[in-house]
This record gives sequence, C-alpha cells and structure tokens, in this order.
Amino acid sequence: MKKSLIKQYAKLLIKQGVNLQKKQPLIILADVEAYEFVELLAEAAYKAGASQVRIDWSDINVSKMGYRYRTKKSLCTVPEWERMNVDFANS
Repeated sequence: MKKSLIKQYAKLLIKQGVNLQKKQPLIILADVEAYEFVELLAEAAYKAGASQVRIDWSDINVSKMGYRYRTKKSLCTVPEWERMNVDFANS
C-alpha cells in the first residue's frame, strides 16, 4: 500500500475516528510491530493540534509471558504508572 494512502488513513482516524480536538492530549496504545503507522498517527495528531502524544508500546509475546508467569496478586494490582495514564488523559 502506498505511504500517501496510509497517511490519509492516519489523518482520517485522528480527525473522524478519534475526533481529536485542538490542545487535547492523545494516548496511543500499540504493538511495537505497528511503529511505522503509529508514527504517522502521531504526526497527524500533532498537525491536528494535539497538545501531546503519548505512545504506550506493547509486545504480544511479552504480554503473554506476563499472563503466564505473574502471580495472581500482581495481575490484580494496578501499577502507579498506569494510574498516571488516567491523569494524563484527563488533563
């Protein structure tokens, strides 16, 4: 697929799908394999007036390891850095 078409999709997602407003922050949760598209989304968001774009990367294989090896207690605990995402989204 042409990069120009993918850029148009990114712009459409930011403007219509997310309905990002000027001076709004944006959090993107994405798999590391999608880094090229995420970069285009971040660019489209900044061009649309985002105050800040934060990207939280994940890796499906590492996530599966966590589910397999972590204790039940650790799975039920919300880390402080994840609580900060809520604060960021509400700013």
